[in-house]
Amino acid sequence: PTVLMTCSEMKLLTAEAVIRGWASGDAETLYNEGVRTGMKQWAIIFDDPSIDVPDAEIDAYLAENPYNPAEGAKMIGEQFWLTKFHCGHEGWAYFRRTGYPELQSQVEGIPIPTRLQYPVDAVTMNPEEVSKAISRQGADDIFTTVWWDQ
Repeated sequence: PTVLMTCSEMKLLTAEAVIRGWASGDAETLYNEGVRTGMKQWAIIFDDPSIDVPDAEIDAYLAENPYNPAEGAKMIGEQFWLTKFHCGHEGWAYFRRTGYPELQSQVEGIPIPTRLQYPVDAVTMNPEEVSKAISRQGADDIFTTVWWDQ
């Protein structure tokens, strides 16, 4: 079995859609549900009750870290990042798309990569199309911004 999308991910993405005006609903409720299901998901996914987070601990966390609409995008982004810790490429894609969480490179003077390079197979098997894409999008470099991040 594998998990394609968790309940936490769906709730947090829907909360983001609400604050962007793309969906209706209550962002705070969705955020809280996303945090709650994110804290509960590992005991379910791994079928291991020993790693279940008690409801009282989740309630305490949410009380100490209440949803703030002025910081909604940031809070949602940070929680999404946490819920996707096991799936680094999705967390990275979310960060690139939203800027959250606010990350800094661990190597001074070198930014966080913004894209992947074209695979060797694409370059060798379809050089003409890769060349066209590079001419439109910029260098085949991990620091060239992608088209939607210009």
